[in-house]
Amino acid sequence: MDTALAQRIIKARSDLGWSQADLAEVSGIAAAQISRYEQGRNSPRPPVIAKLAKALNVSFDWLTHGAGGINAAPEEQSKATPKGWELVELELPEDLHALLQSESESRGMTIEAIVLQAIKRSVKSDRDKAFTEINQRLSALEEQTKELASRVQAPAETSKNPTGH
Repeated sequence: MDTALAQRIIKARSDLGWSQADLAEVSGIAAAQISRYEQGRNSPRPPVIAKLAKALNVSFDWLTHGAGGINAAPEEQSKATPKGWELVELELPEDLHALLQSESESRGMTIEAIVLQAIKRSVKSDRDKAFTEINQRLSALEEQTKELASRVQAPAETSKNPTGH
């Protein structure tokens, strides 16, 4: 088998964050067979490559030969998603779409994969900022609690020993 085809299958699948089971679910091809294609033990026939390309939203020519652009034409794209995934369609201004298309071609990734990575980075950054803020607030609360505890202890110690002896 063409190991480059195996690498393109792996790349397109992993760029989307999908497991082999996810790709199997969307493409209708058994996960065990996808594993054999990715390991280079079997070669998919053109109809199977077409199913994989459609499921991965990549062009048939790119998946088969590494030729042309990676992105499938809109009419060739699948709307299917693996269980636990939701399809989100975006309407973008032409200039942003052109920028994503250019980035897609230069990085050898689908537009969907680039957008997914950007969303993941943004969510992680927002989550990290939120955790940092929570930790700062917890530290401030701990300091306030210690201060209050010392204030409560001071009068209690004074009342036990009113003469200071």
